[in-house]
Amino acid sequence: MIRVLLTLLLTTLAGCSWNTYANGSYGEILRYGVPRKTIVAQLGSPASTEYTPDGPFHREKRVRNVLLRVDRYFTKEKIADYHKGSGTGELAGMTLGISELFNAPYALFDQYVPRTRQLELIYDEDGTLRNYRLSK
Repeated sequence: MIRVLLTLLLTTLAGCSWNTYANGSYGEILRYGVPRKTIVAQLGSPASTEYTPDGPFHREKRVRNVLLRVDRYFTKEKIADYHKGSGTGELAGMTLGISELFNAPYALFDQYVPRTRQLELIYDEDGTLRNYRLSK
């Protein structure tokens, strides 16, 4: 009986931190393949734009000689951070939910404490979103 209750308790703990990270602003446009025009229409013009070689962001083993556009935005909004969310979800699965005891309070603190964050959007050469990074 105790094992059943413990199993139910641990399975109910899984997912809280993932849900906290996933429920941010702009989750519908921060997806692979979204055109830059759509993103700029919703976020506005970026604070800065630079072009960087494909080397740090390459997906293939051979690096192409292409410059990728990187737009930077600064915001105080809570942004959907699927990278952290998937990491906490995987950790919750591997530890049977025990990690949620630590990850859920950290996720709440990380997402809801007001501070300026830098959002970097990396575009492919065809102008579609390849990846994004969110600074602390």
